[in-house]
Amino acid sequence: MPVAAVRETLPPGTVVDGELVVWGTKTGRTVFPALLGRITAGRRLSREAAARPASLVLFDVLADAELELTGRPLRQRRARLEDLLVGAPAALAVCPQTLDVDLARGCFDELVVTGVEGLVVKDLDGLYRPGRVGWWKLKRRVTTEAIIGGIIGAVDDPRVLLLGRLDAWGRLRYVARTVPLTLSQQQGDRPNAHCGRR
Repeated sequence: MPVAAVRETLPPGTVVDGELVVWGTKTGRTVFPALLGRITAGRRLSREAAARPASLVLFDVLADAELELTGRPLRQRRARLEDLLVGAPAALAVCPQTLDVDLARGCFDELVVTGVEGLVVKDLDGLYRPGRVGWWKLKRRVTTEAIIGGIIGAVDDPRVLLLGRLDAWGRLRYVARTVPLTLSQQQGDRPNAHCGRR
């Protein structure tokens, strides 16, 4: 986390809502595995932080120098957040916001290629409520067909599916893994215990 930038910019007692991201230097995309690598780096943390600096993208301010702001509308909280970040280091950024629907649609299409999941829609007059209350997340869904090539967990209790696709020579190549399966997904169509065996 860009701790020095936060200390330089935000007064003590300020509480913000945001997300840490690591940007790929070559791709310009967010690189979630690099962020995970930093979280689990242990003694290598200084080296990882220097190689892959994190940025903090801020969505909201909930308290300003110990003044509670959650009871104020988003438009006031947003204005205060923007004021707090005037002249802030590049490691701190306010998440873009617009009231222009056409611009939002364009951003929705463009941001997906940078690794951004989608857009969050909030009521400008809405108060801050913890959890997923009072806002909606619009995600871009990209689908593809894949073959289950393996699992993590027991055959009768799979936790994660390992997915592959056939390459040009007909060989199965690993491409991704699923998020951890929910209990209902784990209990659904289970892989046959003899799948892939001869």
